[in-house]
Amino acid sequence: MEKNKLKEVLQDQQSLFDKADDLIERDISLKDYMKGNEIVIITGIRRCF
Repeated sequence: MEKNKLKEVLQDQQSLFDKADDLIERDISLKDYMKGNEIVIITGIRRCF
């Protein structure tokens, strides 16, 4: 996936997350991960009770 497209998808998802009330906010800067040419993999628990 192209870097600009990935950035656009992440920003679109962020706007959806900003509307949710029951999420835990994390301090993560996309700029740190988008600097180089390395592959970026974003993983995590989708749902947790």
